[in-house]
Amino acid sequence: MNNTRSELMLLGLTVFAQLLIMILVPAMVAIDAIYYGGAVDESSATEYAQESLVLLAALLYGWGAYKQPASRGALILLAGLLGCMFIREQDVVFDQISHGAWVYPAWSLAFLSIFGAWRNRGTTLPMVLTLRTQPFFAYLSLGLLILIGFSRLFGTGSLWEAVVPEVNDWRIKTAVQEGLELLGYALVFYSALVFTAQNKRAS
Repeated sequence: MNNTRSELMLLGLTVFAQLLIMILVPAMVAIDAIYYGGAVDESSATEYAQESLVLLAALLYGWGAYKQPASRGALILLAGLLGCMFIREQDVVFDQISHGAWVYPAWSLAFLSIFGAWRNRGTTLPMVLTLRTQPFFAYLSLGLLILIGFSRLFGTGSLWEAVVPEVNDWRIKTAVQEGLELLGYALVFYSALVFTAQNKRAS
């Protein structure tokens, strides 16, 4: 009975956390629309939320790499990928040094991650195949696909010009694309939370 109650509570918490993710995206875009005139730019609430979520996800997976030697190589690669995505989101900051300067720290981190994965190569590719069967992986892969593909396709300017031809406003396209990117980052962060909780329960 106690086990059933615990499982029901976990189910409730899971659904509540997923609901918060669904609320987060329109809430951030609404804040930008109301307080920043609809401009979802580099200094908007949406952008800050994206950066925070991907950084936290990278740190959680990095901590997992430290705590789990059996999966270290795969988790180093994942943490490195998310770290590079965070650096890419800081392009405006790095552009103050030189245009496109974000490339150098991103490539450095990518090299270090690949080197770390190579040093732990016995726990890299084999563990990728193992980790993909775990619950967190579905959220991770879906979040990355939204970030890399869907947000770009659905946020295409020509698509929104065709949908709303009488309104020639780049803010519509930007709000849609950045909102979808935030959803992707939120799912990636949620996957890191699921991964962390799952391994705490197992330990």
